[in-house]
Amino acid sequence: MNAPAEFTASSPGQPFRRALLRSASRLLFRGLMRPPTPVPIQRAVLRSLTASTLASRGVRREVGELAGVPCEWQIPAGGGHGVLLYLHGGAFMTGSPATHRAITASLAKRTGLTVCALDYRLAPEHPFPAARDDALAAYQALLAAGYTASRIVMGATRPEGT
Repeated sequence: MNAPAEFTASSPGQPFRRALLRSASRLLFRGLMRPPTPVPIQRAVLRSLTASTLASRGVRREVGELAGVPCEWQIPAGGGHGVLLYLHGGAFMTGSPATHRAITASLAKRTGLTVCALDYRLAPEHPFPAARDDALAAYQALLAAGYTASRIVMGATRPEGT
């Protein structure tokens, strides 16, 4: 079941800078994150576009492992009352917890949930169903760790992960 979550972020200052950065990111992203561009270049572009992500106040980051799959935990102040198993976007070929750190930290802070950003195996090095298997193993590990299904939320940047 998919349940879209929508919110309107507050409008921060510096509208010109924000518009300039957004336009440059869209131009680079749309121009280079496409099938004609080799996957290693797409990965490098995504890493470079997200390298300057600032740490979110009120959220602690820990590197870990879940069911043998590397992951990054974003833990809100006061701990989480549930867990969000987050599958980053990138068509199962690009992306990582590091490239989606701003999103996962914001989710942890805004929801109060501990976010587990899974660093699942990427294609083409690990073809289907590797990423799906990693996500399923991580979900099962959360259940085995004592989380009830009602306290586990699955989320993703893009529809291919949900």
